[in-house]
Amino acid sequence: MQYSLIKCTFSTPIHIGTSTMGNALQKTDYSVCADTLYSAICHEAVKRDSLLELTEAVEEGKVCISDMLPFKNDILYVPKPIFYKQREDTNDEKSSAKKKLKRLQFIPANMIDQFMNGDVGKLLDSGMIDNTFGKASVRQCVSITMSTPYQIGIYQFAPNCGLYIVVGWEMEKQYATIKRLVTNLGYCGIGGKRNAGLGKFTCEFLALPEYYLEMLENKTAETQMLISCMLPQDDDLEKVLDGAWYQLIRRGGFVTSQTYLRKQVKKKTCYLFKAGSCFMYREQGHIMDAGKGGNHPVWKYAKGMYVGVDI
Repeated sequence: MQYSLIKCTFSTPIHIGTSTMGNALQKTDYSVCADTLYSAICHEAVKRDSLLELTEAVEEGKVCISDMLPFKNDILYVPKPIFYKQREDTNDEKSSAKKKLKRLQFIPANMIDQFMNGDVGKLLDSGMIDNTFGKASVRQCVSITMSTPYQIGIYQFAPNCGLYIVVGWEMEKQYATIKRLVTNLGYCGIGGKRNAGLGKFTCEFLALPEYYLEMLENKTAETQMLISCMLPQDDDLEKVLDGAWYQLIRRGGFVTSQTYLRKQVKKKTCYLFKAGSCFMYREQGHIMDAGKGGNHPVWKYAKGMYVGVDI
């Protein structure tokens, strides 16, 4: 499989619902889970009669995607590994440094080995351990139909910051399809409140840095870290959990298709392994139907993309 990089630079703020309950509209994330990205790409594929081509390629493992993860200038960030390694050092300086790292969500992809091996000082001295990619705020809005004011959480990316996608593909035409669909998605926007102009972006298609490509192709490493959300088949779950360090993320939301049912309905709520979870091998995961008996399936992407890390 070959891998490519898509950098998405946002021209408008973004609203990404969080997995927490209560006041969800007033809160926003800034990274985008792969299942949300895949659903949005599928909507674009429906418009261009390429849904079957896309879903078959993904189901057969010929196309895969990561979460939409942050970048700053030329630095690509990955989720902070969900991993624990017993260390002997206990001095106050290193303890303080670890507290700073504990608050981080993302670390530079080219420094993941230092993090996994406990080289805290090198990480902090690098000056790249900074998760300030923009600014979150709350916007006051008014519903035209109900004249009811409400608040929505938004995130505005700073200059030279945005989100990137890693795309795995086997054939040039498959990558060409993904490029076309993601480009069109940028015009429509991703996330919530797109009808208010949120979530619009432009794309830049690039080759992955060599160090990142090496991690993607390192299938024999002791630790395999997810850079997408993933859920194995039920029969594989016990094997996956052996030696794993992980967190679960709640995934739900509404079905946005106008042909699914006459009324708006929620998708099935499910829990996926969060990006950053670490396993002993690369579990493929699967595509699941999150619908509730409507006119067509509601595909949820729960397939794993991994980087291998040697400890």
